[in-house]
Amino acid sequence: MTDAHKHAFLSKLPTRGNPWPNASAHVTRGVGAVLRIERVRAAGPIRCDALPSIDPDLLGEFLDAASAADAAFVSLAELRTRLLAKDAGRAACLTFDGADRSLVTQLAPALVARGLPLTVFVSPEAMDADAPHWRYCLEALAEKADRIGVAVRGQTYAGPCRTAEEASNTLEAVVPPLWSHPEALVRRAVFALCEADGVDMAALAQHTLGWDDLRALAKTPLISLGLLAPNCHAAGAASYDAVRDGFAAALARFEEQLGAKPAHLAFGAAWHGFVEPRDLEIAEKLGFKAACLPAGGPIFNEDATDFTVLPRMMLSDAPDAVLDAQAACGAGLARSAFARAVNAR
Repeated sequence: MTDAHKHAFLSKLPTRGNPWPNASAHVTRGVGAVLRIERVRAAGPIRCDALPSIDPDLLGEFLDAASAADAAFVSLAELRTRLLAKDAGRAACLTFDGADRSLVTQLAPALVARGLPLTVFVSPEAMDADAPHWRYCLEALAEKADRIGVAVRGQTYAGPCRTAEEASNTLEAVVPPLWSHPEALVRRAVFALCEADGVDMAALAQHTLGWDDLRALAKTPLISLGLLAPNCHAAGAASYDAVRDGFAAALARFEEQLGAKPAHLAFGAAWHGFVEPRDLEIAEKLGFKAACLPAGGPIFNEDATDFTVLPRMMLSDAPDAVLDAQAACGAGLARSAFARAVNAR
């Protein structure tokens, strides 16, 4: 890696009083990264970190560059094995959160064509809702309305959307605090706004995966499925029993629909800043082999224990995300890829 690519970005995972050992580390010091993707789509007019996505061309260039740099793309199971042996090498592990259809239309085909493994983290609640995610509904509303305002439990989160820049800034401000409320309440409030403003909910629903899609994916040798932790912490500090029962119910639903018990758990966007040691303790007691955090920096050989806890790095169009990921994987992207990422912001 050239000096120009040795970026000293600090990747921090906020927690309440219990920072993880690698919560603040130069990304070039690790042995690779677990990368998180939420959506694959061409860059649109509204761009914000609260609605992360990656352009398919940029993703392809990143995968090619990382492979050329001899980064080994491995499954989570293989990564854990390597870490336990203290011999991770330079490894990269690709994961996908959520139920966006770009998983089956773009991401999975692109990875299978390259022979690269992928772990898909499944939210039973999202699957059972049989509806588009409220974040993407809010995005569609911001593209259509001059202003949005979401009222949940007596609090209103609002902002102007007259231009693409205003819409991006408003979504950046509105989406994160909505995660602190129960999913069902936020979904109901956002759906009501969309229906009132004439947003085509049926069209948005077509971009959402179903259980049948996941069953088909599970038959693909390179793809494994894990559980996305339910949003048990919303609206205050949930009790130990409430979190355990929420995890257990989601796990049971996963097994019921997909016929197997997942080995891996991931904390998604809803858990930013809220993952506690007790959440990991519950996951271990439920039989998971590894848990992926919602954010963080690179991985280290020292991260491995019998129950392995791994930080994840977002892979999206955001320039910092692209640079962090390529630094952790020892790869340098083409100048055109960086230019596209920067110009899209």
